[in-house]
Amino acid sequence: MKTKNKLLRTKLLLVVALCFTVFACDNSPSEDETPETPGNTGNIENNTLTADGQKKQLSIYTFAKNGPQLEFTARESLNTGVPSIAIRINGLPSSSTTLHFQDDSNDPAEIQTDEFWTQMNDGTQVWYPVFTSDAFETTGSMEVTVAGDIITFAYSDIQLNDHYISSNVTKTVSCSGKFSIHVSELDLSQDGNSSGNLATN
Repeated sequence: MKTKNKLLRTKLLLVVALCFTVFACDNSPSEDETPETPGNTGNIENNTLTADGQKKQLSIYTFAKNGPQLEFTARESLNTGVPSIAIRINGLPSSSTTLHFQDDSNDPAEIQTDEFWTQMNDGTQVWYPVFTSDAFETTGSMEVTVAGDIITFAYSDIQLNDHYISSNVTKTVSCSGKFSIHVSELDLSQDGNSSGNLATN
């Protein structure tokens, strides 16, 4: 009788262990799964741009302040015509947020605090957002991540064009980019221009 109880207990323990194993396997993420990231920018390599499938490395930035209007250009170097991403925003976010492409007006002075503007140079071609007489047709969002002293700007798959007037566009490409800057290096107290190295971590 004791042997029968021991066998029954052993079988029961095996069944329970098997159930836990199956449950654990079902709930572990598969190797092919990629975590969802807002704006789909999590997989973009930092300090790079990609235009029409061609990726370029970026190493420095220039910064211009004109009132609340801030323009950052992440660049391969300070030479003219090099790969670069330019973004324009209204005020520097103090916490992580998502901005949408400027849509109420095509006037840089009228960009709102929840909007951004961008254009890109892949080293051979400048890619522009398209505008109409009173607004931009280009759409998309940009993730802004603030982590301590580092602010990161990233966007994915924004459609930019070889001309800024829609009737003159002959090619549209998908553009993505991401770059980081040390906030402590920026002089936000007065209008002017500056430059520095992009943050690498």
